Amino acid sequence: MTSLQKLEEFGEGIGLKGEALAAFIKEQQAEQRAVRALEREQSDRDKALEIEKMKIDLEQQKLAQETKNKQMELELGKLRID
Repeated sequence: MTSLQKLEEFGEGIGLKGEALAAFIKEQQAEQRAVRALEREQSDRDKALEIEKMKIDLEQQKLAQETKNKQMELELGKLRID
């Protein structure tokens, strides 16, 4: 059973007919579209946040590697001096 059929049955079940039923269905469909749009927006925000977290993690890994490389260079320099 489609969403439209369910809305129609529900509307008829609460006593709506004709134009009132049509208006009810349109309102409900608009509300369902709005909910889906909000869900998509939230999903997009969640994805963007996850991407940002990944970028931050990657940057932290790069900085850690750079620090390690510099420490190794310092150690190598000390060994050459000795």
